[in-house]
Amino acid sequence: MNLIENIRKALEHNSTVGTPERYCPNCWGRQEYGGHLFETIHKEKIDLSNLNEKKGWIQEYAAKHLSSIKLQKSGDNYVCQKCTLQLRIPQSGTKPTKTEF
Repeated sequence: MNLIENIRKALEHNSTVGTPERYCPNCWGRQEYGGHLFETIHKEKIDLSNLNEKKGWIQEYAAKHLSSIKLQKSGDNYVCQKCTLQLRIPQSGTKPTKTEF
């Protein structure tokens, strides 16, 4: 699920939901980026009726505040730039798993 879809589901259910695709689940949860994002969305009065109009604002916010936790492809893994968590690239239809060291 991408970031905009994640926000749409959260607004529909009036709660936060899981980590968006290609973002570090470790940083999203532990560093509370998810909470900060949704607090800001509430302060900006973004809701289901104006979500499409605010996509540019959300994308700009994500580029400024969330880019360091976006997973980058590195060989057979995705790596978080912030916490260095490595996730294996999944086979189609499966979820990423942590790389064992």
